[in-house]
Amino acid sequence: MLAFAGVTLFLATPSAFSWLALSDKFAAATTEAQRQQLLAAGEAILASDMWHGSGAMMGGILLQTGTLLLSVVMLRSPAFGKLLAYLGIVTHGLDLAHLLTGLVFPPGGVILMAIAGPLYLVWFPLLARDFFRLGETQPK
Repeated sequence: MLAFAGVTLFLATPSAFSWLALSDKFAAATTEAQRQQLLAAGEAILASDMWHGSGAMMGGILLQTGTLLLSVVMLRSPAFGKLLAYLGIVTHGLDLAHLLTGLVFPPGGVILMAIAGPLYLVWFPLLARDFFRLGETQPK
């Protein structure tokens, strides 16, 4: 539930889908004045810095807490590999630490995310592998 609440909060932030609307309008703009106006709107979204807003921050904290807890539960389940579980604990733990550390020491948060980010490239394929393997063993 924490992970779903986190995703909901993150997607509810004001600029999550604003880029899509601006992109469509920019592509349809017929005058230079319209394009400049839409570019200014894009700059305003960048300046609002959605990634450090309260909605995205709380959403991230809830999401990472939920996925960290799921990774801990995976350790006890024979359906998931131990490597996946431990990698999930490290990856989501570092990402959660990145969010919390970034509040008081932003450079420390960047370092933690630089470590956690590439781990997602390993965690997601392992998760997909275990889901496919789990799907094959279930009766149809």
